[in-house]
Amino acid sequence: MLVSLTPLGAFNSAHKINVIHYVKKQKALDELLRTLKSGGYFFIQFNLDIVDIDGNIDYHHDERDIRKLVSKYTKSAKYSNNY
Repeated sequence: MLVSLTPLGAFNSAHKINVIHYVKKQKALDELLRTLKSGGYFFIQFNLDIVDIDGNIDYHHDERDIRKLVSKYTKSAKYSNNY
């Protein structure tokens, strides 16, 4: 069992950029948000496709699954499809 050493509400902000596919998504987001101060900011970036050096898709995120996952944490989540 992994135990977090980070105290509750320790951070003003947090971010995850292109790493969510390497971890257990729900557990990782729960722990990250646990460590945010009340009113803190959280930024997450998902690439829908993770592509290797030869152009092969190594991993694909379904956009609906991402929206569903993120919507559990805030009613005012803002989405951007900027590529």
